[in-house]
Amino acid sequence: MNTQVSDLSVLAGLTSLQSLYLMNTQVSDLSPLAGLTNLQILHDLNKAKPPRHRKRLASRR
Repeated sequence: MNTQVSDLSVLAGLTSLQSLYLMNTQVSDLSPLAGLTNLQILHDLNKAKPPRHRKRLASRR
């Protein structure tokens, strides 16, 4: 099952968000999550994800 979700910018202001699970979405840009300093768990189960976004999120810890 695929979802129509493709843009995470609506989550950028959720600074208390601690976990996020992405599965079968059209999301290709994780940069809106970079300012979520309480985000501890990110399960990104999308298959077509550029690795540069993963590195950017990992480097802020």
